[in-house]
Amino acid sequence: MKKGFRNFVLLCVGVGVVGAAMAAAGAAMGGRTSLQLKRPGASLEISPWGIRFAQGSNTSHGFLDGLDEMLDALDDLGKGDFISRIPDGDDDWNLMGEDEVTRRQLEGFGSLKVEVRQLPVEVKEGDGFAIACYGEETMDALSYTLENMELTVKQQKDLTQMGGHKVVITMPRNSAMEEIDIQSDSGAVSLQLEDDILATSITVQTKTASMSVDVEMCTALLLETQSGAISLEEENIGTARVNTVSGAISVEGALLGQLEVTSQSGVINVDVDGYEQDYAYTCSSQGLVAVNGNPGSASGGQGHNTVHLKSQTGLINLEFDD
Repeated sequence: MKKGFRNFVLLCVGVGVVGAAMAAAGAAMGGRTSLQLKRPGASLEISPWGIRFAQGSNTSHGFLDGLDEMLDALDDLGKGDFISRIPDGDDDWNLMGEDEVTRRQLEGFGSLKVEVRQLPVEVKEGDGFAIACYGEETMDALSYTLENMELTVKQQKDLTQMGGHKVVITMPRNSAMEEIDIQSDSGAVSLQLEDDILATSITVQTKTASMSVDVEMCTALLLETQSGAISLEEENIGTARVNTVSGAISVEGALLGQLEVTSQSGVINVDVDGYEQDYAYTCSSQGLVAVNGNPGSASGGQGHNTVHLKSQTGLINLEFDD
């Protein structure tokens, strides 16, 4: 964590703790309570009625001792616009514990297999082949091996801290993946492979975690979850199967190939970037079914691309560009 931001956090935490204690004591005595930190050139006052920061003070603090780090942070505030000096970018800082980042460059790989429990996973285009672990515990919780052009990543133990954890796997533009297989319990999965990264086979399976998949071309695609939401954006799909028990499903794109979507009770929304006559489609559900806004439509089209949507009780909405 950058020094300035660390000092700011220390200031906020320290002021909050001491201020709360003073406010409680003052209220008990019926008095007006405030906390003042003063340094030459700047002062900060916190009270139940607001927070005031002033520059130009020439007095120093008197009644608080042992707050050197807090006062150093106050000096930082007095030097100008503190917020503008906070570094940008995920690699530099954040408010969710991601300040601890371990990034390792890797040799090229053509297959990827990931098994995690509650750890979020991102796969996307980046500066070369690499793996990055965000959060203090993430690297210790993971193991990874790269053998025979296959990268295998596994979560070995649960994480004790909340927030800020994720593993990010990158590959350069124009990469070709033979297989991407990701298994997750409750960690969200994101695949952003739209920029000229081709995949022969993609499989993502979760229990309760949501998934977001954006891919330009894939020969065989399987997305499955019990209750997590599924979002798919794809152009040339070959064959794609998207299955859920109760999670919502959203699919959009040209969807050139064969698409099959099934759900027991979740909502299915499919937005096809193509003309209805280029597709053969069927929709089946005991719930509401609508095609291009017309309720009750079940099937149609004569095209070589196919869209089959099936749900037991969930709503189905299918839209084509006209």
